[in-house]
Amino acid sequence: MKSMAKKYQTQGAVSYPHIGQFLRQYFANNNINRADVSRQLGVADSTSTRYLVQESLQFGILWKISVAVNHNLLADLASRLPIVFVSPREKELETQLKAAQEELNTLKLENKLYKGLLQKQ
Repeated sequence: MKSMAKKYQTQGAVSYPHIGQFLRQYFANNNINRADVSRQLGVADSTSTRYLVQESLQFGILWKISVAVNHNLLADLASRLPIVFVSPREKELETQLKAAQEELNTLKLENKLYKGLLQKQ
């Protein structure tokens, strides 16, 4: 009998990344020991090994792994979405950057005026 994929595992028009491969690559690139992560999560080594081969994982598991490795894996995954999204923090930083740029432009103008006044003396 042919096994059928669960609905959540069926790729749509925009495919999602293989989470196990994503985690394996992250662990390898950052020299993270899977057994250490298993201990931090309080799961058996065989369980964490299974995480690294699964196409999809529950949000809660990804959350716990992010905490264990002290890195926002969820943000890394979200950055792969084909959707332009600006987080509230990014909006705040953009506002601060714009204000700083306007202040810089004002200060440059003032500096130019002061230099002009000094040259006339």
